[in-house]
Amino acid sequence: MTKEYPNLKIIRVKNAAGKTVEYYRHRITGRAYGSNRERALRLWAADQLALDGPEGRNRVPGTVANAIKQFQESKVWETIAESTRTLWRPYFADLEHHLGELLPESVTPRIGIEFIKTIEVTRGRGAARNARKAANRFWGWAKARGLVKTEPPFSFEDGARSPKSQASAKKPIWTREHLDTFFSARRVVSVGGNPDKIKSECFRTETLPDDMRLAVLIGFFTTQRQADILDMNARKLSVDGDGRWWYGAMPNEPYRQKKTNAQVVIPIHLDLEAEFVRQGIKPGQDRHLVQTESGAQFDAANFRRKFRTWMNAAELDRLGLTFHALRSSGMVAYAQSGSSIPKIASLSGHSLGRTQSIIDVYIPRSAKFAHSAVTKFERSNDWTIPPPGDSPPPRARGASAAPPALPPPKPGRPRIRRR
Repeated sequence: MTKEYPNLKIIRVKNAAGKTVEYYRHRITGRAYGSNRERALRLWAADQLALDGPEGRNRVPGTVANAIKQFQESKVWETIAESTRTLWRPYFADLEHHLGELLPESVTPRIGIEFIKTIEVTRGRGAARNARKAANRFWGWAKARGLVKTEPPFSFEDGARSPKSQASAKKPIWTREHLDTFFSARRVVSVGGNPDKIKSECFRTETLPDDMRLAVLIGFFTTQRQADILDMNARKLSVDGDGRWWYGAMPNEPYRQKKTNAQVVIPIHLDLEAEFVRQGIKPGQDRHLVQTESGAQFDAANFRRKFRTWMNAAELDRLGLTFHALRSSGMVAYAQSGSSIPKIASLSGHSLGRTQSIIDVYIPRSAKFAHSAVTKFERSNDWTIPPPGDSPPPRARGASAAPPALPPPKPGRPRIRRR
């Protein structure tokens, strides 16, 4: 223990019952810590930090601050997207400020929850959620390397959903009717002029701009995130020998997701390809797929503002639909068309488990799916159960059942011919 915790002296004494009891003391300061190991290690870390000064916080071995330093110097940290690392750095600074002097084993769930509550009060609920993600990622890394032995102690306040149920919460997704409503959106804008004149001279009606239409189609058919869509460039478009358009298929122009750094190759849906052709987008062009009217790249905040404006015009904002929901909506649409989980995951970039959880939440248990399952089972040759001797023979597999007979017509009314 003295190698792992320098200047910590352990004194072992046998009590009257013959049991060995350990007492802890600091070698330099001479401060006695008692026999409680957890309390002794916590006090030792504070004394060691006082000796080294604030600049030596990360040099104290075994503390949370030292583990954070090792995590940010590890290869795992380098694999995290730069945008995520930039987002997480302030939270790691807060974590080091509040818990850096403690030892990992002394960070109880109560202490972890208090840290998350502090972030929530000072910065808001969204910041608390990001802080929890960063802290759990760090804690999982530390546990995998034996630096800690406990589960991540960071969670939300009692009564909130756990991370697993939070990820599986069912949120509204886009349907075909929602897409049609959005594409047909109109809004009336003022063009100035004399208010005494007729209304048509003071106002004009705008239709959905091409950039919003293309962004929604890309989000739905490619199942990518907003940040990736705004960064997509026509240089990475290519056409294979069969005429299929691809994005990120060229070795010299690979496509990697900004958040996870995962490399994904995306075949372009025919409807999306037709929209590219309509808007004059060609493979190899040096332009962003979704760009402003002046040809510049969209800023994320400006894009959200413009998208929200047209969601209000289409009256879809009250339904809780978001641009990010297009990602799950496209995955559900691919699943309903018969695509398997590995195929959908290779397109969206999710893990197989995460893809399965999304499909489990959103795929409806409909009569159409049940009928398809029974029909396929009927057409298979795996099961053939012969009927009893006095039963009618079963109909051939694949043959549709006879339609139910119509009730006899009422007297005085003409009989309706059945087609």
